[in-house]
Amino acid sequence: MALEPKECDAIGCKGVAHFNDNCGAWVCSTCGEHRNFVRCYCGWSQSGADGRRELIEMGERIDSDY
Repeated sequence: MALEPKECDAIGCKGVAHFNDNCGAWVCSTCGEHRNFVRCYCGWSQSGADGRRELIEMGERIDSDY
């Protein structure tokens, strides 16, 4: 059963977010925003930096197989 797309929650974006099975987030196909996330282990970060590195620096343990 496919999940219905959601509106992107990024300011000014009119895109649509689809659920991404790889990182478990709703990702906008227009701007790449991860709904309700600040950073993600896939590498995305709201700041534009390396989200994966940011998480590790914060003490998160991330499986190296990703």
